[in-house]
Amino acid sequence: MNKEATRLLEEAGIGYLHRDPGLPLANFLSFAKIFAQATAVRAVLERGRPKDCRVARSEDIGLSIVVGSQCDVRDGGQLLIPWYLDPNLLLALLGEVASSPALESSNVDP
Repeated sequence: MNKEATRLLEEAGIGYLHRDPGLPLANFLSFAKIFAQATAVRAVLERGRPKDCRVARSEDIGLSIVVGSQCDVRDGGQLLIPWYLDPNLLLALLGEVASSPALESSNVDP
């Protein structure tokens, strides 16, 4: 499962998402699959990434996201989020909801 999670993140160009060692790998993989498909959320987070860079790193977005079982902010620019968090709520936590036209255009009424 670790190889699958690594492959998924590499293919999606996500280099800023990490697993808390205490989180089961299956839970991390579940979140990583959903996060990789959340293109509107990623567009807002990765807007500072250099255009010629294939993989967005923590340095590019100014933040390292650690997926665990709780929500917390750590020194060094680490945001610890629970694995069951909807990626759209991540932007609300970061205060980016009001200024994200990419996210607004992704909202579809059922």
